[in-house]
Amino acid sequence: LVRGLLRGSAGVWLASAEIARNGSPQPAMAAARADLDEALRLDADLVAARLNRAHLYVLEGRDAAARGLDPSEAYARAEEECTRMLARDPTMTLAWGLRGKAREALGLAAGMGGEDPRERLLAGIADQDESVRLAPESAFARMNRGNSWNRLAGEEEKRGRDPRESCARAIEDYREAARLAPGLPLIQQNWGAMLQSLARVEEASGADPSDRLREAAQRFEEALSANPRLIESRRGLGRVLH
Repeated sequence: LVRGLLRGSAGVWLASAEIARNGSPQPAMAAARADLDEALRLDADLVAARLNRAHLYVLEGRDAAARGLDPSEAYARAEEECTRMLARDPTMTLAWGLRGKAREALGLAAGMGGEDPRERLLAGIADQDESVRLAPESAFARMNRGNSWNRLAGEEEKRGRDPRESCARAIEDYREAARLAPGLPLIQQNWGAMLQSLARVEEASGADPSDRLREAAQRFEEALSANPRLIESRRGLGRVLH
C-alpha cells in the first residue's frame, strides 16, 4: 500500500514536471493512475491517494487541452474527487485549491465552447478563498487565487466587460504572495503579466500606462534575477521595454 502510494505520488510529480517543460507526461500519468488506483483499492479512504488522484485528473485535463482534446471529463473527475473529500473533511486546504482549479478549468473550457464562463470561474475563486482562509500564510494559496482572478480578468476583457476590479484583486494576491515568499520567481512573473494586462486596459480607457509598465518591468526583472531561464518573463520584459 505504502509503496504504491509513494510510486503514485512520484508519478504525479513527474507528470507535472513533464507538462511544465512541454514534454510527454502520458507514461508518467498512466503509471501514477495504476499505482493510485491500486492503493485506493486496498484502502478507499486513503486521503493522500485521493488528493494525488485529484491532482492527476487536473494534470490529465491540462494535457488534454494542450493536445487539442476536450479536457472537461478529467476536470469533472477532479471536481468530483475533491467534493467527496471535502464532504468528509472541510478543512483540507489542498482539496479546496484543487477543486478551485478544476472548476476554473471547466469554466474556461465552457467559454471556448461559446458559453459564459463567469459562473464557474467565480465558483473556482470561492474555493480558492477557502484555501486562503485555511492557510493565510501560504504563498501558493495566494498565488493560486491571484491566478484565478487573472484568468477571470482575461475572460472579462474578451467579452467586453471591465476587468479592472479582477486585475486589482489579482495584483493584491500576488503582492501578498511575494511578501510571504519573496524568492519565488513565478509569483513575480505572474504579477508582472497582470500589471502588463492592466496597463493595456487602462491605456484603452485613456489613462497613462507608464507607471504600470515600469512596475511590470520590475516584476519581470525580479523573476529573471531569481531564474534567468523563465522564458515568459523574458518575453514579458521585452514587450514592456519595446
